[in-house]
Amino acid sequence: RRRRRRSERIHANAQRQPPRWMTKHALVFTYFVGLIIIGLPTEVEGALFSSAATAPGDDEHVMQITKHGMNAPKPSSPYALAFVLGAINEAKPSYRGFIYSTLVSVRILRRLGSTADCHVFARLSPESNLTALPEEDMRMFAGYNISVTLLPKLHHQSFTQLQYDKFEALQMTQYKRVLYLDADVMPLVNMDTLMQLSDPESVDVPTLLKPNMIYATRGEPSNGGMFMLEPLEGDSAMMEDIVRKQHESGQKLPYPHFDKIWGWGHSFIESNDFWEGIKVKYGRRWAWHAAHADQGLLYYFAKYAKKDVSIIIGDRIQSWSSTDATKQGNLRGSNDQPFRESDTPNTLLHYMQRPLLEQGGCSMGGQQLDWKCHPPYNGWVHFYGKTKPWQNTVDANQLNNPNIGAFTAKAKNLWFRELDEVSKDLGLGIDMAKWNDEYLPIMQESPLGYMPMWRDQEMIMNATLTK
Repeated sequence: RRRRRRSERIHANAQRQPPRWMTKHALVFTYFVGLIIIGLPTEVEGALFSSAATAPGDDEHVMQITKHGMNAPKPSSPYALAFVLGAINEAKPSYRGFIYSTLVSVRILRRLGSTADCHVFARLSPESNLTALPEEDMRMFAGYNISVTLLPKLHHQSFTQLQYDKFEALQMTQYKRVLYLDADVMPLVNMDTLMQLSDPESVDVPTLLKPNMIYATRGEPSNGGMFMLEPLEGDSAMMEDIVRKQHESGQKLPYPHFDKIWGWGHSFIESNDFWEGIKVKYGRRWAWHAAHADQGLLYYFAKYAKKDVSIIIGDRIQSWSSTDATKQGNLRGSNDQPFRESDTPNTLLHYMQRPLLEQGGCSMGGQQLDWKCHPPYNGWVHFYGKTKPWQNTVDANQLNNPNIGAFTAKAKNLWFRELDEVSKDLGLGIDMAKWNDEYLPIMQESPLGYMPMWRDQEMIMNATLTK
């Protein structure tokens, strides 16, 4: 099973001053900056699902909030797309690559027909002297009508904390469905369709999915890069309770303070149960990649706490629900086992758009399709690790070359073409011909690393229990 392990390194260009294009824009936009929802953060010891704090004296165009959803613009859609952004630091602008990628995703989705509202949960770096999101960042988000919640500043931020921040989406209870996307995921289809396929009130497509949806990968039963939730009142508190109980039990265990038998609150062995990945069929331990972080927590929450989920496993869709004996929200016990309603072929291909790019072999008619050719897998590109386009060189003369190479090269070129259009839309003045010399040096590293570390989990656990 492949491992995407990367050592955490200090940013080599931490003291590099941002170039002129980072500090001065001739940016013109006609959207209301009031659509940006910013609360001034307070510095707190640790956070999981923390509310944004407010302070008087904010810019008059900026709306204040005290809790996610309060004073927010009225939803223009029953559906929303959510992103997270961390390590915002005026002295280390490498985080801007993730902003660019979010803008690229939103632009693609909009031109493919998405009408879902878009929202970003952002967090300032502990090293930052800012108390609000930089004005240039606000303008970029406002230019694409993306609302923002600024989360409280922490004493310590990490890749693992950023993964917990994904579940802030549970507080978006004004929406029927929220579909989360990692900032390094580039959609290739209109993702609204997945939310419609889970909504009995949608008249355009049948209801094939449960209100909550996760998907398995080769060696994991769930992946945190994309998932769909039905955020209901009480769900955020339920999630906090799950995390707190795991951290309380983990504190009694030796490092790394995670029980691979009970995981987040369910023993596969005691329940005569198992998890499935695409290649791993009978997993009995919480030992897959990021099982101690978002990918384990997501699996437990959707399947064993909510008990109302569709799990896509390659060319199959499993649907799980609760019974009278397994009430939703029951935590840690023999009766937390959900009921499997169905295990059917993956027929989403009939309802999803054809992707902007197709992986090799996926368009060959008359052949049995590989699992990655089925929705939702074929509906996006996940730029894992150091494959992120903004952390690599680009040949500006080859951006429109349809024969550039394999799927990965085509995806990278598509990302840069879209960024070029974003720059034109928002007046960012990004010159692709100068990318390698002017932009790449300050974006080559991810400010929080590339994977969740056990030591970060320990810090978060201790902070949670001392709150």
